[in-house]
Amino acid sequence: MNTLQKGDLIHIPQGVFLVAPGSAPCLKTDRPRTAIFLGSSKWKGLLPALVFLDGKEFMVRSDHIYLLKEQEKKSNVS
Repeated sequence: MNTLQKGDLIHIPQGVFLVAPGSAPCLKTDRPRTAIFLGSSKWKGLLPALVFLDGKEFMVRSDHIYLLKEQEKKSNVS
């Protein structure tokens, strides 16, 4: 995972499992998705990243998310 900051747009590839906090079942992305990085989840372990997708918060493995490339390009332009 790149050094992400709260509010960064991130890329989530197809086939990544997302876990909703609480008792909800996990979901698997059916296509690449764009989400907002919210920070580290309170639940430490395999799912340390917290993201906002489709109006909901999810926990996801931090090695399965990437800073959105378009955002990197825009930040390098003066």
